[in-house]
Amino acid sequence: MQFGDYVKLGDIGSFSVSCNKDKELKAVYRASNDIKKDLASSFRGEFVNAQNAGLDMDGFAGLWLADNPADTVIMRDGATRTAA
Repeated sequence: MQFGDYVKLGDIGSFSVSCNKDKELKAVYRASNDIKKDLASSFRGEFVNAQNAGLDMDGFAGLWLADNPADTVIMRDGATRTAA
């Protein structure tokens, strides 16, 4: 395999290869649309911390800072958030 190649495995999905900045390779699995639909319609588990669904990055930073007020959160754009 080389970058850009993928291997389709019947009806279960496909695999491709990826690499990070340190040249570490990993196999990437993509479930087929049928598997994704089946999972979405038949999932019976419970989501831990479901109340956090839909939070944006500032929301997650706020949650972290509520529990860790001495920390500084560095956002993706380089901005920082503190508890006070």
